[in-house]
Amino acid sequence: MKKAAILAITFFAISMTVNAQSTDAKYLSKVQTLDSTIETLYGVISGEKGQARDWELFKYLFHPDAKLIPSGKN
Repeated sequence: MKKAAILAITFFAISMTVNAQSTDAKYLSKVQTLDSTIETLYGVISGEKGQARDWELFKYLFHPDAKLIPSGKN
């Protein structure tokens, strides 16, 4: 639960930067609220094995210079 909260806060901060920099109408409706933004993220990264993911949408959710860095020991 603690990791999920940290992820949500981090993601929110990153997505707010993206919203300020991009107005791509194709994805704008998916990031109107914090809830819809997190729902969009989970929708992109979740799914059955072998199911295609929308990596263009995933990239849209982050600032162009963002880096995803593991925060755990594993």
